[in-house]
Amino acid sequence: MNTTGRPRQRPKKSLGQHFLTDIETCKTVVRDANILPGSRVLEVGPGRGFLTRTLLEAEAHVVAVEKDRELIPHLQNRFPDAPLELIEGDFLDVDLEKLGPFDAVVGNLPYNLGLAIVSKCCKHWPLWKRAVFMLQLEVVERICAKPNTKAYGVPSVVVASTHVAQLTRRVGPGSFVPRPKVHSALVRLIPKNPPLVDGMERESFLNFVGDAFRFRRKTSLNAVSRAVDRPGAELKADFNGVGMDPQRRLETCSVEELLNLWNAVKTDPIQ
Repeated sequence: MNTTGRPRQRPKKSLGQHFLTDIETCKTVVRDANILPGSRVLEVGPGRGFLTRTLLEAEAHVVAVEKDRELIPHLQNRFPDAPLELIEGDFLDVDLEKLGPFDAVVGNLPYNLGLAIVSKCCKHWPLWKRAVFMLQLEVVERICAKPNTKAYGVPSVVVASTHVAQLTRRVGPGSFVPRPKVHSALVRLIPKNPPLVDGMERESFLNFVGDAFRFRRKTSLNAVSRAVDRPGAELKADFNGVGMDPQRRLETCSVEELLNLWNAVKTDPIQ
């Protein structure tokens, strides 16, 4: 284990590390997240601290969660007197209720865990005002996708159930060390207040969407029938009740339409 405070020369492939090194992109994060002097900011995966430095220069108070224990001494030595609280651990295991609230959540997310981290932040939407994340461009396009487009799917619905998503900056491979093989992008998430669906209902709704979208190429009646394990003939009355054509594809349905459909076809009350 590295305890010298010097960053490793080789990022860990197992953690999906691609360290951000572009100052203009860091400034875009600060601007998009509306970080002001005194803002309390949660940073996911500070890495070697390039974005962290920009956040601190904006006079933010930063709480940073870093999974790679070998980078903790480096961050401590780099920012010895800064308003920086370092937490060693996996962000997906962190109890956000104990850390929040925050003015913003930001991070250059590992490609292999990006969607899981975004989903967790969306689940805890009351704890922060906005978020700005770096993700693979293709993933950002899926998050921001609108109905009846090729990219529209479960990630689009997961985010849109609680947030408005916007791609704010495309970022090339040259902005990272090592250079990734794909392009990246920043996505800004602003909570809908109130959300379309929340709490236990949101979890149940998203499970329904995940099951139904496994059959997205089929008609919505066929897909929903398989997802809820009910005969299509029985479901037709529910479709008629919400004014939805059972021959439509699910990928053409807005989040609001999917939510109306779920409320119509679900059989078990949410506790």
